[in-house]
Amino acid sequence: MNVTTETLLGRSACAPGIAWFEAAFPDGFAGEWTADHQRWLIASGGARWLGWAWGSGVLPAWSMAGQDWSGADLTGADLTGADLWEADLTGANLTGANLTRAVGLSEPA
Repeated sequence: MNVTTETLLGRSACAPGIAWFEAAFPDGFAGEWTADHQRWLIASGGARWLGWAWGSGVLPAWSMAGQDWSGADLTGADLTGADLWEADLTGANLTGANLTRAVGLSEPA
């Protein structure tokens, strides 16, 4: 998979999202998009654009169930419907995160 600034422009990405992408991937992204890439993107401040990237067909979506999020900056992340079962959120910054319909935040009854 190849994702470039032109890819994002062709899908009508917003200017802040393009600026973040160019800072994070100065030469674009080429290769297989893995769960580790997705986790890195979320943890490094790109979470606010990930839903758009999935919905626009730019990136595939990976389950993040059981991932280690300790210390991640999830400020403003849209975690609507996220499966957080067994996710380690120790020390994660969730300020302003949307956790609507997120599952796995407590043990099932």
